[in-house]
Amino acid sequence: MNSTTRVLCAGSLPNVRFHERVEAAHSAGFDAISLFPHHYLNARTREKLSVADMQARLREREIKVVTIDPLLDWFSPDESAAETLIYEAATALEAPSINVSPAFAPKLSQTALTETVYRVCQRAARHGLRVDFEILPWTIIPDYLTLFELISASGQDNAAVTFDCLHFYRSGGRVQDLKRLGRQQLRRISNIQLCDISSQPQPLTWHQDIKANLSLLATGWESSRSIGFRKLLHIASKGYTGRKDAQVLMKEASCSRLLPGQGSIPLVEILQTLSDHQCQPLLGMEVFSLNQNRLPAHQSAKHLMNALQRLEQQLEQQLEQQLEQQLEQQVVGTPSVISSDSNNKSMSC
Repeated sequence: MNSTTRVLCAGSLPNVRFHERVEAAHSAGFDAISLFPHHYLNARTREKLSVADMQARLREREIKVVTIDPLLDWFSPDESAAETLIYEAATALEAPSINVSPAFAPKLSQTALTETVYRVCQRAARHGLRVDFEILPWTIIPDYLTLFELISASGQDNAAVTFDCLHFYRSGGRVQDLKRLGRQQLRRISNIQLCDISSQPQPLTWHQDIKANLSLLATGWESSRSIGFRKLLHIASKGYTGRKDAQVLMKEASCSRLLPGQGSIPLVEILQTLSDHQCQPLLGMEVFSLNQNRLPAHQSAKHLMNALQRLEQQLEQQLEQQLEQQLEQQVVGTPSVISSDSNNKSMSC
């Protein structure tokens, strides 16, 4: 995999101010960051930064903003207030894409959901933006097969896929499923969000559960600043939940992710499959973790980069072994051809 763009995702540093986030990404060796909509809003209102201030710091540290993530309110026929804000943030910071989450998507027919995907892509296209859709296993878009079908049916060239490894794993996805999708579909993947997790969701202690609930409340409160508190309550109440373990999965995804290499997700195999199909996504570190949140931003970013580099080294070794095996197979066939040619020459003499 030749992608050189390494992204420090917003969820890995959920509570960090703008300048501190850019500094942490730069010092750890990342090329880019993503932002939550309320990160942009906080920078403008609480931190009193102008767009020019933010742009200057990004240029100074050679850090790009690659996406604003997530858009939660996108099901209406018309552009929502949250949508307007996310377009403003992406345009101001020259981000090429927005990320769309089905977290609060209501239960819709396949036709209605396809039309909804079509409409949001059309609205984003007017701002010159790509729309990266992701799945959540407990929602109306529970797996990547469903998502790829929706995107194909929408017919929108600016529709792409955010591949979150945890959601893929918890949706029951397997590497073989990716291989069956084929190159044309896989090249829709614009970015991959890397993390790890245990084979099964681990039960939380009462203390961990309290912390997880407080974290979810804090995230909800911050999200309400970009959506509006009443609107957030309204769309949350209408959101479809298709699994009994939804609360467990939500807490795990937002509080208990592990660094790559610490869990059971076949990350190297996933990356190798994408590489084999000439898919070159941005490599993002998306590690929502209460443990990581306790660390200073620069230290957390460094831990994330170290884990990413170890994963890249493992992938490189895997690809080298694959190449060596291919060369050995070619060499094995060569002597018989040479021998056959020599015999023919001998007989003709």
